[in-house]
Amino acid sequence: MRIAHFGTFDVGNYGDLLLPLVLERRLESLGAEIVHVSPVGGAAVWPDARESLPVEAALDGVFDAVVVGGGHIVHAAPAAIDRYAADERIARLGYAALWLGATELAARLEVPLVWNAPGIPRGFSSRLAPLACWAAAACDHVSVRDPRSLARLREAGFAGPVEVVLDTAVDVASLWSGQERAQAWSGVFRRRDRPVAERSVVFHLNARYVGSEEADLDAMAARVTRIAERMEALPVLVAFGPCHGDDALAERVAKRIAGEPLVIDRPGSLCEVAACIEHSLLYVGSSLHGLITAAAFGRPGIVVGRESPSGAAKFSGFLDQWAAAEGGAALRRVDAWAEAEALVGDRMGGDSREAAGPGEPSATPAPARDGASTQGGAAQRL
Repeated sequence: MRIAHFGTFDVGNYGDLLLPLVLERRLESLGAEIVHVSPVGGAAVWPDARESLPVEAALDGVFDAVVVGGGHIVHAAPAAIDRYAADERIARLGYAALWLGATELAARLEVPLVWNAPGIPRGFSSRLAPLACWAAAACDHVSVRDPRSLARLREAGFAGPVEVVLDTAVDVASLWSGQERAQAWSGVFRRRDRPVAERSVVFHLNARYVGSEEADLDAMAARVTRIAERMEALPVLVAFGPCHGDDALAERVAKRIAGEPLVIDRPGSLCEVAACIEHSLLYVGSSLHGLITAAAFGRPGIVVGRESPSGAAKFSGFLDQWAAAEGGAALRRVDAWAEAEALVGDRMGGDSREAAGPGEPSATPAPARDGASTQGGAAQRL
């Protein structure tokens, strides 16, 4: 069996690169060959990530099933990421080619098509809505990762069955053994000739919420310092998305922090990033998949991310589902870093004096079907 899996697996972004590993693990009992397909494609971006085939090449291939997802990929907006923007055609059509190309491929081959919890970040235009309905209707199973994505699909006119499920990255704790994660964690320090920290806080900085002026960077450095001091922990600045400039921003802020913060501007592996969160007291940042990793390992997390009624709701979409399934975890969303700082030491474990050990992986909750009170479904098996 040969399965084509469409998504943005060719960019330096932790969350996108996790998803091929999750699908492979969920489907390992099938013994299938899973071919990951991306706009540009190419060699694995990080050592434990997966290589991917360009969309154009995949459309000429032969497969037994086609999968779309996940990530915020069901849209047709131009791509701003440098890897895609370098080619005008891919910049304009790269995202649309993922889900429309997958639909065309499945239709040509007459094989099953599945949406595996992708996100829909914006409403469809009047011209695009019929295509979205066509693509969804062609599926043997449709799931999306948050209620607002479902609402946008309904607004486009699709009336078929849809499941709203947790982002599949909730399986991150099962991707590597505890020993592998422990070795990755100690390796972070060994490669930098530093002793392994007993207490740490993981930070992820995004320019949208930090700013780029000197005063902004000074203020952010002071805020990171205060949070770390309140937790009596080492600040660890992790660039979850170098493709978005996270690495340069982390370096600029770190230079303004007194002492020796740990900066992981170019993560050595996906396992390394997961291990940093697992061994931390707290995650604070603007990466959804950083928050999801904290949840998966039972760590407190604060995500800094504004949401508007007309925009994407990926943060609250995950948090609402997680709280309902887990009975309320120590996870919060705030609009700005000032609010995040206020939470630390108040309700997010800042008074704890116990050294951080590996977190206990959380059980993955079952999905809820749109319009039904029962839980379960095929999406959770992908």
